[in-house]
Amino acid sequence: MKYKHNYVFLKGKSFPIIPLLVGRDGKQIPIMALIDSGAITSLFDADIARALGIEIENGEPYKPKGIGGSITAYIHKVALKIDNEEIMIRVAFTDELLVPINLLGREGFFEAFSVLFNDMDKSVTLEKF
Repeated sequence: MKYKHNYVFLKGKSFPIIPLLVGRDGKQIPIMALIDSGAITSLFDADIARALGIEIENGEPYKPKGIGGSITAYIHKVALKIDNEEIMIRVAFTDELLVPINLLGREGFFEAFSVLFNDMDKSVTLEKF
């Protein structure tokens, strides 16, 4: 099944940001996340993990590096519900997000979905493999 999402305008520009649910141990939190084909690992705000009852520092330490430098994060496995599809992926949670949006990276997400960016139409289409 294909799912089409219109880009979201943020600070005067449009981005492939989609709504989803993050879940663990029977709890779910609605969030918005930018589909980032340049990110290897998904990176979410640590407050999401706390709301799910996750003890962040008990996860696998991870130090992603990017344009803004290096940050400290901890990886945990969570469920993502995107449209009618649910996947389990590893997400790095941090208190040091350098951008004001959660990021969906390639590992796990791009392995589960075919992603078609259409900048002319300002939309992104997802299809579960």
